[in-house]
Amino acid sequence: MVSLIRKRTQISGNDYISIMKLNLNNIEYKTFLFHFREENTNAIKFKILASSDQITWETIKEETTLAKNGSTYETLTDAWMFIDIQFKADTPEAQGKLTLNVSGN
Repeated sequence: MVSLIRKRTQISGNDYISIMKLNLNNIEYKTFLFHFREENTNAIKFKILASSDQITWETIKEETTLAKNGSTYETLTDAWMFIDIQFKADTPEAQGKLTLNVSGN
């Protein structure tokens, strides 16, 4: 059964900031879906980092641009313990607004 794990909406900054950090240790799902939606303000850039110890972080999704009013998604089936989803304005001083939904199965 698919369930919504967490939802968050946030305005971007000029530098990368975390919109959501997840500890997957206590979540019973094997597949995760990250759904990104820009709320019709300005384009943003996002990336996804992962770690097994919260010390060394690997980029598992390189910087990706999401257009104004656009949406996209990413899936994860790898056995990472921690996820950090970060985003920033595509153009400095032209802040976007991102909604991120994370679901699991």
